[in-house]
Amino acid sequence: MGCDDLVFDKDVGTTIRLDTGSDLVGAISVAIYAKSPSGSVSTLSASVVPGTTYIQHIKTANTLSTPGAWQLQAYVKFADGSEYYGEPVTLIVRPAMT
Repeated sequence: MGCDDLVFDKDVGTTIRLDTGSDLVGAISVAIYAKSPSGSVSTLSASVVPGTTYIQHIKTANTLSTPGAWQLQAYVKFADGSEYYGEPVTLIVRPAMT
C-alpha cells in the first residue's frame, strides 16, 4: 500500500490516495483510518478510484490538520460481509508557512 506524500496542514482539496493492492470490485464501504501525531484515531471518508486498487480521501480544512507523522490505514468492506484492512503507512503532514 502506498500513499501520496506531499500534504500541508492547511491544504483543502488535496487528494490522499492509498493503494490497497486488491481488486475493489464489489466493495460496498471504504474508509481511511487516520492516527494523529497525538495518537487519536479518526475515520476519513473515502471512495474507490474506479478501475484501480486505490481508495481516496479529499482533504478538508478539518482533516489531517495537525502537522506531524500520521499513520493511515485503508479499510474495505465487501457485499459478502468480508472486511479487509491495509498495511498502515506514514504520511508526514507539513506545516504551511502562513
